[in-house]
Amino acid sequence: MSGILFCTYSYDQTPVELMQIHPEPLDIRALKNTNLLSSLTCHRNYQIFATKALGLIILLAPLMLAAQSQTYSGRTTDSLMKIIHTSGGTKKVDALNNAADYALKFSAKDAMSFAKPAYELAGELQYTKGTAKALFNLAAAYGHLGETKQAIDADNQAMEIFRKIHEWESVYLCLIRLANNYAYLDNNDKVVETYLQSFHLAMEMGRNDLQAQSSAYLSQFFVKMNDKPKALNYASKAILLSEIAQISRISGLAYLSMANYMSRYGLQQNTTTNYYHKALKNFKSDKQSSFIAGCYVQLGNHYLGLGAMDSAKACFFRALKINIAAHDIMPEAAVYAYLSHTFQLEHQYEKALLFQRKALSLRQSYGNLWLTGSSLSNIGTIYSEMGNYPKALFYFRSGLAIAKQTGRSENIKFNYHHIYMLYIASKDYKKAFEYNVLLTAIDDTILKNRASKKFAEINYKHEVGKKIQAIAFLSKENELQKLKLKQTNFTTYILFALIILFLIIALLLIIQNKLKARHRKMDIEQKLLRSQMNPHFIFNALVAIQSFIYKKESAEAAKYLSSFARLIRLVLANSSQEFVTLKCEIDTLSYYLSLQKLRFENKFEYTIEVDPAIDTELIHVPPMLAQPFVENAIEHGIFALEKPGRIVISVRQKVNTIVLEVLDNGVGRVKGREMRKKTDKSHESLATRITEERISSLNRKYPWRISLRITDLYNSSKEPTGTNVSLSIPSNITSSN
Repeated sequence: MSGILFCTYSYDQTPVELMQIHPEPLDIRALKNTNLLSSLTCHRNYQIFATKALGLIILLAPLMLAAQSQTYSGRTTDSLMKIIHTSGGTKKVDALNNAADYALKFSAKDAMSFAKPAYELAGELQYTKGTAKALFNLAAAYGHLGETKQAIDADNQAMEIFRKIHEWESVYLCLIRLANNYAYLDNNDKVVETYLQSFHLAMEMGRNDLQAQSSAYLSQFFVKMNDKPKALNYASKAILLSEIAQISRISGLAYLSMANYMSRYGLQQNTTTNYYHKALKNFKSDKQSSFIAGCYVQLGNHYLGLGAMDSAKACFFRALKINIAAHDIMPEAAVYAYLSHTFQLEHQYEKALLFQRKALSLRQSYGNLWLTGSSLSNIGTIYSEMGNYPKALFYFRSGLAIAKQTGRSENIKFNYHHIYMLYIASKDYKKAFEYNVLLTAIDDTILKNRASKKFAEINYKHEVGKKIQAIAFLSKENELQKLKLKQTNFTTYILFALIILFLIIALLLIIQNKLKARHRKMDIEQKLLRSQMNPHFIFNALVAIQSFIYKKESAEAAKYLSSFARLIRLVLANSSQEFVTLKCEIDTLSYYLSLQKLRFENKFEYTIEVDPAIDTELIHVPPMLAQPFVENAIEHGIFALEKPGRIVISVRQKVNTIVLEVLDNGVGRVKGREMRKKTDKSHESLATRITEERISSLNRKYPWRISLRITDLYNSSKEPTGTNVSLSIPSNITSSN
C-alpha cells in the first residue's frame, strides 16, 4: 500500500499508521523554541484522515460479513461451554466453531483455542462442513493477530471446501476477506482480481445485494489507488444495484462508498454529508450496530478534515457507545485511538493520553501485536509534544521493538525517525547519527521492496492480459461453432463475412497487445532511469558526512546530517513521481546547492533566478532533471578551480516552453575529463547519458518534446571559462501525465 497501512479484520487504522505517511522534515532551529512533536505532527490534517476514511470501508467488510454469518445468535458463553464439555461428534465441532465465532470479538488467541480443536475433530470425523467453518474461523483469528499469509492460506482452504459442498455465500465471504488481506500485503492486482471474482460469483448466484457490496468495496479500493474514474464508476454501480436489491444494509453500504469518494476528492460538502446521513439512516433501519458505528467513525473523520472538531468528537463518541454496548473490542480500541488523536490536535494532552492508553490496554488484552506497537508509538508522540522526551523515547523504543518483531518496515521507519529527532533535540548527535544511518537503511529497504513489487505487478498484469485475451479468443471461437451448428442454412457469403470479421478482430487484438507491451516497456525504462539518480547523489552526500566525522567536527556533522535528512526525503518523494511542480524542483536544487556549499567550505557561490511571470506551482517538470548537471558543475568544474567558483541557475519562459539553464565558471568539460583520468581512472560521469536516456524515454511516451543542449564556454583566447547546460521543457505538462 502505497503509503497507507490496512488493518486486516477491523476498521482499525490508528493515528500512528496514518502518521507514517510522508513524515515532514524538521527545522532543528525550530526545536529550540517549540515542543518536538509540534513540528512532527503539524501536518496530520484532513488529507491524512480523508485517506484513512477512504480505505475504511474495505476494512469493515470482513468484520460485518462475519457478523452476518454467525450461527451462535442467542447462545451465551456458558451454554456453548456446556455443549462443548457434554457433547461429542459433529455437535461438538459445531459448538467449538460457534465458540470461536463468539471469542473473536474479545480475543483472537481464545478464538484460535476453539478453532484448532474444531478443525482437528472435524478432520477425524470427516465432517466436511465443520472443517470448512473451522478453517474460516482460523483465518479470522490469524488475521486479527496480524499473521496475514496464514490467514490467506486458511481462507483458500476453506473456500475450496465450501465450493465442493456448494456453500456459495461462504465462498463469497472468503473472497471478500482474501481481497482485504491482499490489500494489506499491497498486492493490488490480486485485490482487484479477487473482488471481481466475488462480483462475478454474486452474478452467478443472482444476488444483486452481493454485487452491490463488491462494487462498493471496489470503489473504495480504487479511491485508495487514486483511480478516480473507476472509483466513481463502481460507487455509482453500487447505488444502482442496491436500489434493485432494496436491502437497507446494502443501500447504506452503497451510499457510504459514494460519501467516502466525495470526501476524498473534496466534492460538494453538503452532498457528501447528505450521503453519510443516508448511509446512517439505512444502517439504523436495519439495526446494524457495527455498520452504524463504522459510519459514525467515517463521518467523524470527514468532519475532522473540515476542521469541525466538536462534530468529529461527537461522531466518535457515538461510535464508541455503540461498540461498548456490542462488546466489540477492536473497533472500540480504534475509536479510542481516533479520540486520542483528535484531543492531541487540540493540545489536550492528558485526555489524549487517557484515550490512547485505553486503546493500548484493549489491544494488549485482545492479542493484536502490531496494533499494540502502534499505540505505544502514539503515546510516544504525545509525550514528545508535551516535552517529556525520556518517556517519549521509552515508548518509541517499545513500539520499535514490536515493529521489528512483526516485520513492519513502515512502522520501523516511523519510530527510527522520531527517535532520531529526539536525539537531535537533546543534542546527542552521536546517537542521532546512528539512528539516521538506520533510517537511511530502512528507507533503502522500503524502496527496494516497492520496486520489486512494482515489477512483479507489471509482469503479473502482462500474464493476466495474455490469459484474458486467450479466454476471449476461445469464447468467440465457441460462439462461432454454436452459430454454425444452429444456422446451417446460412449462405457462403455470410460465412465468408464472419471469417473476415474474425481476422480483423484478431489483427486488432495483436496490434493492441503490441502497443500495450511497448507502453509497459517504456514505463519500466523510465522507472529504471529515475531509480539511478538516488544512489548517485546519496553516495556523494554520505562521503561528505564521513569527512566531517573523521575530522571530529560533530556540530558540523550534525548540522549537515539534519539538512541531508531533509533533502533526502524530498529526493525520495520526488523519485517516485514522474512529474513534480517546478517549485518543488527549484527547492530541491536550492537544498542541494546549500549542502554542497557547506561541504566545499564556501568554495563557490550560487544564485537561482526565476522569471517572476512563471507560476512555479502550476508548471510541472520531470524530477531531478537538472540536478546531475549541477553536481557535475561542482564536482568536475568548480572543484578544480583555484579561484572562487560560481553557479547560476536561471528559469525563464519562452512561448509554451520553460528554459532551465545551469551556468558555471568551471574548467570546462574537456579539461575536467583530462583531470579525472589523472586522478581517478575508474570514475565515469553518467549524468549526461542518464539524462539523455530519460529525455528520450519521455519523448517517446508523450506527444511533447524536451530538448537538452550543452555548450562549452571559451574566452577570446580560446581558454575554457565554464559550461552552460540548457533544458527546454514544455510548459503545458500537468501532473495528470
